[in-house]
Amino acid sequence: MSDINQEKIDIFYFSKKPEVYALYNLENYYFVIFLNGGHGGGDRIVQITKQSFEELKSDSYNFNQIIDKDTRLKDLDQTLKKYLYFSSSEPYILYEIDNRCFIELWKKQRTGTSQAVKIDEKSFNQLLDETILPSQIL
Repeated sequence: MSDINQEKIDIFYFSKKPEVYALYNLENYYFVIFLNGGHGGGDRIVQITKQSFEELKSDSYNFNQIIDKDTRLKDLDQTLKKYLYFSSSEPYILYEIDNRCFIELWKKQRTGTSQAVKIDEKSFNQLLDETILPSQIL
């Protein structure tokens, strides 16, 4: 892999009833994504604080209170965009944050950890258009 792939998003998947969610960390950015219709229906991405990120990673938390508190913070204004390609012969998820592009090779998981690695914009656009497969760039 090239040096560009040194940068990565750390991903933590959780299935703690009634919530199914994933936590994302890139440098000083922290997000939670509600999966399978959690917290208001459909996949929903919310930027959260580092403290909330750590609380949600632990077993002792009040999920709704943490999320409701963070959604009211005005300085949490970064956007994480997510594009799913599960029907591909090589299932993957593309992410875009802070003008940077990342890819996660999806392992059909809803628990455990994963990583999305940085890719260049040209490769990102080709994957977005489904004109190449992840194995052609990774």
